Order: sequence, then C-alpha cells, then structure tokens
Amino acid sequence: MALTYTHMYSGDDGLTHFKEVELEPRTDEKTFRVSSDVIPATGVFFRETEGEYDNDWHTAPNKTLVVVLEGGLEIVASDGTSRVFKAGDVFLQDDPTGKGHYTKALNGEPRRTLFIKMV
Repeated sequence: MALTYTHMYSGDDGLTHFKEVELEPRTDEKTFRVSSDVIPATGVFFRETEGEYDNDWHTAPNKTLVVVLEGGLEIVASDGTSRVFKAGDVFLQDDPTGKGHYTKALNGEPRRTLFIKMV
C-alpha cells in the first residue's frame, strides 16, 4: 500500500500547481506494518469551517500539512487545475508566493481539518 499526499506548491512561473508525492515506506519488523519516517513539525491546530465558506485567491502563510477529518473542499490552483479533498485525504500547502489558490466549500457541508505546521 503506497503512502501518498498531494503537494500544492508555488512554481517558478508564479502559479500554484499540484503533484502527487509518494512517501518512502519502511516496514516495522515487529508489526509488519508500513509507515513513513518521522516528519518534523512545529505545531498543530484544528479548524471547523462553515459549509458556505469559500476563501478567495490567497497563498499559504506557511508550509502546512492538512488532514481533512470531516466534510470536504475543492482547491483551485492558479494554474487552472483543481482537486477535491474529502475525509481522510492529506495535502501539503506550500505555495507562499505567486497568485496562490482558491478554496471552495464542497456541497455546502461544513468541514473539520487538522493543520500540522511544518518546520
């Protein structure tokens, strides 16, 4: 089973782009479960967002791993592509420069997310 997340990043062209990243798996010999290496982080916070909330064009204020706990959202990158993220999905916000991205509520449903600020 591959461990993956979506990386949303600022390109040299000044636009935000998406790419899929596969984490290098390692097997715990005691449990035979697959995991990733430890990823350094500086803080964690939770957010609950109303179902009508859309966030106009903006950049990520810092490099943050986002885990969707409930509900979902659509993110439109400034390169014109979009992705839908639902409960259980993980993405890395890493577009501090350029035009950024637009965040849209999904189906008018509220969402709960976990934000992990990266080093």
